[in-house]
Amino acid sequence: MRYTKRAVVFAGDYAYIRQIETAMKSLCRHNSHLKIYLLNQDIPQEWFSQIRIYLQEMGGDLIDCKLIGSQFQMNWSNKLPHINHMTFARYFIPDFVTEDKVLYLDSDLIVTGDLTDLFELDLGENYLAAARSCFGAGVGFNAGVLLINNKKWGSETIRQKLIDLTEKEHENVE
Repeated sequence: MRYTKRAVVFAGDYAYIRQIETAMKSLCRHNSHLKIYLLNQDIPQEWFSQIRIYLQEMGGDLIDCKLIGSQFQMNWSNKLPHINHMTFARYFIPDFVTEDKVLYLDSDLIVTGDLTDLFELDLGENYLAAARSCFGAGVGFNAGVLLINNKKWGSETIRQKLIDLTEKEHENVE
């Protein structure tokens, strides 16, 4: 039986490699036939070779997506310690991922179950599906788990719109 691989994206740098590994392993513990993209700037090929073997045993793939070049420079300063330049890597998902729908997961989470129902959500014409944030003031959503309409993001150049908005508002992020 041939399975369609579901696209999942993580983003991080080598300083965060243990968290990335833990998140990936928890995802694979409960889900198979995944095509995992890792947006990064400095994770060595040796690491990818080792993890790729583990994923292939479960029918999965691991794609090394290097954010190298001036188009990927994210030098937005921020006063919050949990937000670094890799926080903005998700903006570039359409540059690397070809699937119409993709699940973005923060690299510091633990997956505790099967995500099939999440993957099967019909996004319609929505840009993404996310859980509402239940902490803090104002209206927002949890940006650590996003089911993204990648086809729509690509066709409507959402990347550039996000970059422009971040350029304008990055100092106001709380």
